Amino acid sequence: MLGSLTIVVAHHMYSMPPYPYLAIDYGTQLSLFTHHMWIGGFLIVGAAAHAAIFMVRDYDPIISHLNWACIFLGFHSFGLYIHNDTMSALGRPQDMFSDTAIQLQPIFAQWVQNTHALAPSVTAPGTTTSTSLTWGGGELIAVGGKVALLPIPLGTADFLVHHIHAFTIHVTVLILLKGVLFARSSRLIPDKANLGFRFLVMMAW
Repeated sequence: MLGSLTIVVAHHMYSMPPYPYLAIDYGTQLSLFTHHMWIGGFLIVGAAAHAAIFMVRDYDPIISHLNWACIFLGFHSFGLYIHNDTMSALGRPQDMFSDTAIQLQPIFAQWVQNTHALAPSVTAPGTTTSTSLTWGGGELIAVGGKVALLPIPLGTADFLVHHIHAFTIHVTVLILLKGVLFARSSRLIPDKANLGFRFLVMMAW
C-alpha cells in the first residue's frame, strides 16, 4: 500500500505540483519523480516478498490467473499497435486508431477528469476552484516564461499507452510472484508454507 501511494505521489508531484516554482524547475521534478518511483518499487517488491509467505499455498491459481491476464493484455494492447503499423504501411491512415480516424476514447478517465473539473460547482459548492488545472477547464499557466501547468486532455493515444502500461505492470507482478512464491522449495524452513504473513522473510529464505 505504501509503495503504491509513493508511486501515486511521484506522478502527482509533476502533474499537479504543490509549489509554484517546483512546476518550472524541470530538473527537480525529474529527480523527485525518479526518487519516488524507486522508493515505491522497492517497497512493493519488499511487500511481495512478505506476502509470498502467506500466499505460497495458492501458487498454482495465482500464477495461472496472472498468466492468462498477461496473455490477454499483451495480445490486445500490442494488437492495436500492430493494426496501426499495418494500416500505416498500407497507406491507409483513415483506418488507424487515432483521434483523427478510428477513435478509442478513454471514456472512464475522461469522466473522472470532468467530475473533478466540475467539483467546485457540483460536488463541493463551498470551493471556488478545482484541485488542479490538469482536470481541464483552464488555460496554460506560465511562470517566468516557462510552462508551469496546463490541462491534460485525454485521447486515443492515452488509451493505447495506458493499456500497454497495464500489460507491463501485470508481467512485472507475474515475474516477481513466480520468483518469491517459488521460494517454497527452500530446505532451510520446509514448513514455511504453514507460517503466517508476519514471519520474518530473511529467516524464511
